[in-house]
Amino acid sequence: MVYLDELKKELSEILGCSPKAFVYPPNSDMGDLSLLMFSKAKEQGLNPVELAKTIASSFSGLDNIKQVKAVGPYLNFYLDKTDFVVNSLNDISEQGAKFGTNNSGKGDGVMIEYSNGNTHKELHIGHLRNISYGDSVYRIIAANGYEAIPVSYINDFGIFTAKTLWNWQKNPEYAKSDAPKGYLLGKCYSEASLKIGDDEVD
Repeated sequence: MVYLDELKKELSEILGCSPKAFVYPPNSDMGDLSLLMFSKAKEQGLNPVELAKTIASSFSGLDNIKQVKAVGPYLNFYLDKTDFVVNSLNDISEQGAKFGTNNSGKGDGVMIEYSNGNTHKELHIGHLRNISYGDSVYRIIAANGYEAIPVSYINDFGIFTAKTLWNWQKNPEYAKSDAPKGYLLGKCYSEASLKIGDDEVD
């Protein structure tokens, strides 16, 4: 977000810190941006709690900062909400579909494995949940500049395959049926599991 990036840059120049040092408090009652004072206090040989109080009491110079509070070793910044909304909407209008994207993960790759449908069962609502969730994570990672690689491992080996083939061979009507193959494979597998249980197959 351009507005927040620019604001962090301005604050970092005033406070003599890195823009990356700012974090987001766990709830809005604690401010919109927060800066932990340990590093800065160590550089100056000061107590971080006292340094936070000193900066909070004398801070000025940015109209889009409504209030600054010291809470322990944290310096919490409360933004002017009207200014934030107006500038954020301008950012969205200018950037369109690219809004919110960044290059923080540039140069790194992340593989996300999801979906992984069973070849011998029909997809159900649980699969849909995994597909939606996995695709969302993939898109978020890609939007942060990573080389995101979506993968779905289709496993067609194992005892479930052997059970299905065994029952399919025992019942030629499966091959002649006009029913969807996914349904037939699931039916064939579930029948085989009931018939065989944990016994060995001839």
